Order: sequence, then structure tokens, then C-alpha cells
Amino acid sequence: MTKPRPVREVKRMMRAAGFAKKRQSGSHATWQHKVTGHKITLIEKGDGRDMSPAMVAAAIKTLDDVEREMRQRESGTAEGWVDVNEAAKLLGVSHTTVRTLRDRGSLVGRKRRVPGQKREKWFIEMQSIQDYQGRGPAQPAKILLSARLREVEEERDELKHDLFVALAARDQAWTEAELLKKERDEAIAKLEAPRANPGLLELQKRLNSPEVRFLLGQGPTLEEVFESVVTRGLESINEQLTGQEAKDD
Repeated sequence: MTKPRPVREVKRMMRAAGFAKKRQSGSHATWQHKVTGHKITLIEKGDGRDMSPAMVAAAIKTLDDVEREMRQRESGTAEGWVDVNEAAKLLGVSHTTVRTLRDRGSLVGRKRRVPGQKREKWFIEMQSIQDYQGRGPAQPAKILLSARLREVEEERDELKHDLFVALAARDQAWTEAELLKKERDEAIAKLEAPRANPGLLELQKRLNSPEVRFLLGQGPTLEEVFESVVTRGLESINEQLTGQEAKDD
């Protein structure tokens, strides 16, 4: 299981990999890679706080995807893709014919940015070239269906990634809500805690004395009342003697 990491460490990893922050909305920040265009939304709430394990795992997965694609681009093109000129050589046709087949859907094409070049280049998927060579131009519908299926699978992967990020954001929000609830309960407990009041404590003590309870008919006998009065009188005399000795000293 991925361990939580400080927010500042994850941000440093993103910048080192070529990501830049594109948008910030509250604690949610969207990062985008400068070359590949990969995007990820991270929850950044204090550089010193730990990012949730799920969010760290999503960031690491995105970094791995970017590193894989960058390696493929450094070799000239991504694995399974060739440029238009190479596709023309494989099919034995002109590059204009390749572009026509691409526009008709007989070949699957995609624009990619090549390191060191400002403009994007068109690349043709090798699988679609093989399908075209095997079936010929008479069955473009199957090629279109295969291409559409691959697009749907890519969209599914993107949705899974977005869901993963959303679940991580939900877990983070729950954690923050629990902390706020705890702080609220502590504040309420402090407000409701009884304050020590000497006068109130003395009054409560007198109300609970045997003589008062006797007058209210709550049970103490005359002997208990007498004993309570004598005891309190002795305590008063003792307090006075103690105070006098303190003055004499």
C-alpha cells in the first residue's frame, strides 16, 4: 500500500517530471505535463500536511505514465505508431494516399508532439495498417469499429482515473470533517463545563446539610441534625483559632 507523503514532496516530484500547475480552486490544484499533456488534480492543503495514500498513488501512476510516453517519444514515436512517410512505405502508397485513408477512417491517426519540434506530427497506428493490409480497403467499417473500440477503452481508463481522484478527494474531505467535528465537540464541552463559584458551592453545601433536609422532611433525625450543628460550630471555632494564631505569628 502506498504511504502518505507531504504535499511539498509530491509537488516537487510533479515539477521535476515536467508538470506545471494550470488551475487552482481552493485546495484542489490541476497539474498538466508540458509535453505529453497528462493532467491530474491534487488536493493541496498545507505543504507540511500529508497527502492521502490514494492521492499519492494516483500521482505516482501519472508520473509513471508520463515517463513511459516520454521514453517512447525519445525513440521517435510511441510504440505501435509510425509517421505518415513510414506508413506510406509499409503500404507501398504515397503519403497523400495515407492521409486520405486516415481521413476516411481506414487508418487510425493521431497527432503527437515530437521532442525538439514545435509543430505536432501525424502518426498512424501500426495495428490499423496491419488490419488494412490483411482485409483490404473493402472493409473499412471493421477498422472504424476497432478504432472506436480503442477510443472507448481509452475514455474508460480516463474515467477510472477521474473516479480514483474523486474517491481520494472524498476520503480527504471525510477526514477533515471528522477533525472539525472533534474540534466542535471539544468547544461545546468547554462551554458547557461548570465554572467553580465559591459562593455557589457554599450554598449547595448548606442546602445539602442535615438541618435543611430535616426541615424539608427528607429524612435526617434530630440526633443527626444536632451532630451536624455541633460539628459545624467546632469547625468554625477551629478556623477562628487558626486565623488568630496566624495573626499572632
